Amino acid sequence: MSANINPEDNERWLSDGYCAACRRLSYCRKPCKAQKQRKQAILRELMKAAKNKAQIRKDLDKVRI
Repeated sequence: MSANINPEDNERWLSDGYCAACRRLSYCRKPCKAQKQRKQAILRELMKAAKNKAQIRKDLDKVRI
């Protein structure tokens, strides 16, 4: 475990999939369920932001003279 990680954060991987704070980091071989869910949530947010950005561009193109 890293020196800058609090002992109470040791089990944080169970809830948020933050691998740097995981107690199993030294022997982890594959992504856990929490990490997969974290990646999916990040991907969803990025896709939502990209969709909103594309919609804004479409709206601006309609307004331009």
